[in-house]
Amino acid sequence: MFNLKKIGFVFFALIFILSCSKKQIEFSGKYLTYTNTQEGYEIDYPSEILKPVDGAPSEQVFISNDGEVRLSVSVSDIEESGPEFIFKTADTYEKKEAQKFTVSDKNMGRDGFILKGYSKDKMFYCQALSINEKFYTIRFEYNKKDYDTYRDILTHIVDSFELTSASLAQEKTEDAALKEAAAAGNKNSYDEGKLISFAFSFLSNVYWENNFNLLLKNSSPKLADFVHPEYGVRRFYNPGTTVRLFSAEENFGFDESTDFSTIPSANKFGGSIPFYEKMPKGGFCEESNDKDGVYCAIVQELPTAVDPASFESDEIKNLKIELPNDYKAILKILILDEGFIKKTFYFFDIEDKWFLFFVDDCDCSA
Repeated sequence: MFNLKKIGFVFFALIFILSCSKKQIEFSGKYLTYTNTQEGYEIDYPSEILKPVDGAPSEQVFISNDGEVRLSVSVSDIEESGPEFIFKTADTYEKKEAQKFTVSDKNMGRDGFILKGYSKDKMFYCQALSINEKFYTIRFEYNKKDYDTYRDILTHIVDSFELTSASLAQEKTEDAALKEAAAAGNKNSYDEGKLISFAFSFLSNVYWENNFNLLLKNSSPKLADFVHPEYGVRRFYNPGTTVRLFSAEENFGFDESTDFSTIPSANKFGGSIPFYEKMPKGGFCEESNDKDGVYCAIVQELPTAVDPASFESDEIKNLKIELPNDYKAILKILILDEGFIKKTFYFFDIEDKWFLFFVDDCDCSA
């Protein structure tokens, strides 16, 4: 004879066990910084989830207690130079990942690449960068069911990676040393490689294969790590003949004509996105003769916008844009496609981290 009480207990116990197995991981947001003095870099890791494992300085590994989540940072010398080395290395990494994963995304840049993929239960992200004759690779593997949690953790990890001053000094040539000495008193002098690396990371996360307008409109978590929690983002746009500056409270100026469907692809560049540390000539109303690609540079000025309060007066005045007192520099990143500017972003350096402050979506009708 069946014991209904016992069967009921077993039934509910199984439900409890299954529900616990599907429970999302808990993470309070605590990170520690790992510094590799021999290879000259530092990177944050979620200390509640991952622990560093002893190994060779050329490859530091961080593993979760259950072995399901793994972060690794490897460093090697660059034996060749130029884009051919990047292409060849990316192909090698892709073939290796394809043994266990479906590689779903591959973005190539002048100084590195990004691979993303998945299997039945896992996901991985791999970013490789060529800096100062060294090849740095960050790889993160995690459970697919915990994607929502690890997406934000991954963004933090990648953005936290930077070379230490000792490493930069070791790789310095005499010419570079002279340039740095000349710019020592200029708080707005930045390393070209770092600017390009940041632009590459930002665009790979929220621009390529995404509709940025839709991410901005929906306050997507993908943008969270690029947006300052106090200042937020504002958007320059000219719905008529005048440029206005719109905030989130004003829906960023989005209307029925806004494009929420176009998804730009890095594949149009033939596998290698060109980056330039300058601004192109033209590209706004007239077609630019410069090559298509990503342009990034430190700038001193922002676009201007009309003060809407002055519309009722006889004299239209420019809006006084309030800026934070503690910013160090402004980084401008724009995408030139088929000779015309498709998107422009302005980042502010606050406490040595770039935050997106303004998006410029104006056209030449103003």
